[in-house]
Amino acid sequence: MADSARSTGLDAVIARYLHEGRNHAQALRHWRERFNRRSHELDQNKYDERFRQMRNFCLAGSKAAFDGLGFRAA
Repeated sequence: MADSARSTGLDAVIARYLHEGRNHAQALRHWRERFNRRSHELDQNKYDERFRQMRNFCLAGSKAAFDGLGFRAA
């Protein structure tokens, strides 16, 4: 997204906020790891396999978006 913005002449990144993206990417990675470690505890009547897969997709996609902006979580 940042590259697309720059190609049109926009600068969407403000230097003082760069650390925020790293923090968000790292938080999303941790959330996904914890979710997967404990997903077996979910009530299967309410949260089926499709829910688990969609939650993983959402967390992974969100982290990838931050990584795509140049923020790499450790």
